Amino acid sequence: MKVALLLLLLSPALWSQVLTPELDAVPYRGPQAVKKEKVVVVKEKKSENGDDIDKEVTNARLRATSGSKSKWSMTFGLNYRGGMITDPFGLRRPDIYGNPENEKLTSFGGSISGRYRLNKKNSFTLGFGFSYLAPFRSDQDPERDQFNIDNPGVGYARIEKIGIFQISSGVDYIRGTSVAFKEQNLTGFLSFGITALTNFNESRFTLGLAFSFTDYFYSDDSSQVDFRTSYDLGFYPFFEFEFTKVWYFRTVLGFLNYEHVRSDDSSSPFSMQTTPHYVSVGIGIAITRDIYLYPNVQFLPKDLSTDNTNFALSATINVL
Repeated sequence: MKVALLLLLLSPALWSQVLTPELDAVPYRGPQAVKKEKVVVVKEKKSENGDDIDKEVTNARLRATSGSKSKWSMTFGLNYRGGMITDPFGLRRPDIYGNPENEKLTSFGGSISGRYRLNKKNSFTLGFGFSYLAPFRSDQDPERDQFNIDNPGVGYARIEKIGIFQISSGVDYIRGTSVAFKEQNLTGFLSFGITALTNFNESRFTLGLAFSFTDYFYSDDSSQVDFRTSYDLGFYPFFEFEFTKVWYFRTVLGFLNYEHVRSDDSSSPFSMQTTPHYVSVGIGIAITRDIYLYPNVQFLPKDLSTDNTNFALSATINVL
């Protein structure tokens, strides 16, 4: 009996298998048998351009015009400049603004640009314009090509939020090669614009103000009677109301627009005249974050005739 008890106490196998307790219901195998587990720390992948700009800028139109959030993308700025509201698909578009450099025929056109996004706020564009004159009528000027690729340009854009204001700004240079520009000896223009808006703590009402300044360049000298625009500037108050996340009411007041005509180049640079006051009223349609449509009409408050009420449709489409 004593010999059996001694063998039991000295047996390594029986000691390790019978007398060793289980830890958390897993038999203890000793330090040499512990399985080492590899700990993998998964870090949250940041977006390519840092934080999402959409967390700061919530206005649908501002988002679309600022371009895609991708580093490389394409932006299509399309527009149909229609005729009077009683004949929107007619041949001619009434020039309610009275500028000689404006195209008088109805047209479908716009710009196609490649965009490089430096970061979430800043981007650069390089592209060209195109136009298709009188797209729904064939009796346009036979001496002019109906389809044109023209007006190449470069641009810089910035979008951000400062305090309660969502702000979009940019500068563009356009080289004038279109027929309408060549007819006026207009070689190009440099423009600067800034838009600031607030929606009152995410309410459905948005108030904003847009400012633009454009300097025009010509290949000829000015004359004593020259109504071509030398430079212009304008302030455009606008109002938006959000019906849904897709449908918006939008109106723009073009009451604070001024231009310096070329015949005044010899006088004070601050000699400016007021351009006709106009109002734009339309419906904004945010198809997606990167596609925004704006059918609208423009009219002169002092002349509410249908002959001076134009129809237009603009679209901003970002891909990639």
